[in-house]
Amino acid sequence: RNVGTVVGNLVTASPANDTISPLMAMDAELLLRSKEGQRWVKIADFYKGVRKTNLRDNELVADLRFKKLPTTSKSSFQKYLLRNIHGISVANATTILEFEGERITNSRITLGAVAPIIIRATAAEEFLVGKMLDEETIKQASEFARMAAKPIDDVRGSKKFRTHLIPVLIERTLNEIASGDWE
Repeated sequence: RNVGTVVGNLVTASPANDTISPLMAMDAELLLRSKEGQRWVKIADFYKGVRKTNLRDNELVADLRFKKLPTTSKSSFQKYLLRNIHGISVANATTILEFEGERITNSRITLGAVAPIIIRATAAEEFLVGKMLDEETIKQASEFARMAAKPIDDVRGSKKFRTHLIPVLIERTLNEIASGDWE
């Protein structure tokens, strides 16, 4: 863990990875390079399944880029662990909101460890745009996020438990943003 790298974490392509979810929410891109040339690939297009990427045999990841978040944005990352000594998420969530005053103008929500790849909760994102973060909006957005997931059963958690965790994690991200505790 002490010698791990961000790119190493990205290339392992685990949907439980804590690095991929925020970078996907930030619309990050990877520079893939080989002797034949190079190509930029959106991180959302890089993953094809659990531990599967579109990295070719002769390529390596040479760079990572993403735009700076606007000053009108607020974000939160939350994850659920079985034990603090075991860093692999049972589920995780990233929320990035942009505001004009108190109204949300843009929303990005990503969910980790609840599908074969990190996924966007697009229905929740669309629901939030134009709204203010009040208790009812937070509850409804959390339920929309639940519908995006396709969790599995594994040694860290059941499908039922992960399905339960999704709205809990989204509520936490939205409440953290609403309360200003994200600073």
